[in-house]
Amino acid sequence: MKKLFCILLALFLLLIVVSCKQDPKSSNLPMGNGETVKVVILSGQSNASGCSRAKYLSNKRNYDNVFVNLHEHTNGRRTNGFVSVIPDYGCDGGFFGPEYGMANLFSTTYPSEKVMIIKYTRGGGSLQEQFLPSAEDVYPCLVSFVQSSLETLRNLNYNPEIVGFCWMQGESDAVVSEEMANAYHDNMVTFVTALRNDIQSDLKIFDAAINDIELWVRPDVVNNAKRQLASELSGYCFIDTNAAGLTTVHEPEPVADLAHYDSRSEIKLGLLFAQAVIDSL
Repeated sequence: MKKLFCILLALFLLLIVVSCKQDPKSSNLPMGNGETVKVVILSGQSNASGCSRAKYLSNKRNYDNVFVNLHEHTNGRRTNGFVSVIPDYGCDGGFFGPEYGMANLFSTTYPSEKVMIIKYTRGGGSLQEQFLPSAEDVYPCLVSFVQSSLETLRNLNYNPEIVGFCWMQGESDAVVSEEMANAYHDNMVTFVTALRNDIQSDLKIFDAAINDIELWVRPDVVNNAKRQLASELSGYCFIDTNAAGLTTVHEPEPVADLAHYDSRSEIKLGLLFAQAVIDSL
């Protein structure tokens, strides 16, 4: 029965991903003047992609000094370069991800600067089977997208400085099997080592806990691994989203999508990421 549940859940997550449409937006980032700009990389699975609905936001804002360049690995949804952040860059039109909450805090903390978010996600993807370099799936595309995004900024006369890698992932590893959940710690060590070899040697990692609910079967195993990594690796920050009270039980109505954060919680996730990055600078 548990195996059947896992299969049905995986199919459900995949269905959410493949139903999203490719809807490219054209870049509106102006030419720079040689200034240094902070760059944050955002990656992970569907709660990083963003399956929270903008229709539940009472006050929608556009952030003119925070820009995102995004690509969703599975469905190909992307922007054509860096675009100013609005609540529309999630898994599909009308959805948003952590970048929206990040933009809120970055825009007020650095009102006279531009901040760049490079977002590469893979809805429904596990660390072990999709994100690890050995899987030859997401990883090379992620690294290539980061490098091409940095080159885009340089070509627009900006000096990009990567200040952090924000990671919202682990639900799939928790639910697929006990073996995969138990391997999460060592798999993350492999993943982070590769990122620091291929992107930046002192890359700071900001790792958010997955939701501690029965749906994910073994969330405690994955979250304990994340917490342990923060005590073992330099430049590694664990973000306790459960202590922060993030929820998945309210939206959409009348039947909540328990796999994905409610709109207020998705914003809060972004705020938690942004605050952790700011505190590290």
